[in-house]
Amino acid sequence: VFQDAALLNRITVFHYAGHATANKLFFENADGTSESADAFGLLPLLATADSLQLVFFNGCLTSKMAVALNNRGVPAVIGTVSRVKDTLSMELAQAFYQRLANGLPLDKIWQQSTAAIQARIGEDDYRDYYKEESVRGDVPLGVKEDRLPWEIYYREGAEDVKYWNLPSAAGQPLFGLPDIQKQYDLPNVPYRLMSAYTQDDA
Repeated sequence: VFQDAALLNRITVFHYAGHATANKLFFENADGTSESADAFGLLPLLATADSLQLVFFNGCLTSKMAVALNNRGVPAVIGTVSRVKDTLSMELAQAFYQRLANGLPLDKIWQQSTAAIQARIGEDDYRDYYKEESVRGDVPLGVKEDRLPWEIYYREGAEDVKYWNLPSAAGQPLFGLPDIQKQYDLPNVPYRLMSAYTQDDA
């Protein structure tokens, strides 16, 4: 899809679900074997889709790549600050995409989806959200005890993406077209009325 000129700027959401480390994503080959890819090598590829509004890295330890992609221009990126339980990753994704399909705005989706997880698991012990190997002693590695393992990052200056929703993108006839570049000073009135148009008016 990223190699197709007709589709590249029609991509709005990219979701990765699978195993990850702080700098690698793991993909499955056609024969079922696993192969790793350098996550930071993939970020420039993802950033080529100008229409991309959201990237969801739903794997362990993906917060650094989320911030890096955010800095490359993607308005909203979700990552994880530690190792997270697979079952909870799937549960969050299900809650998230049900709401996305129902047309809620992005920030509201995030608030509701994470609240749904917290309503079931509770807030008494946030370690319940992390894989056991993330925990050394009483504290998850690199994580405070008072937070979820997922984090959403909004690019500075692109906070309007919080109100972005899928139906508005699907119903936008100009979606995927490049922005009009202002190359000339435009007149207040674009009509010549009874006068002839000249090359200068093009």
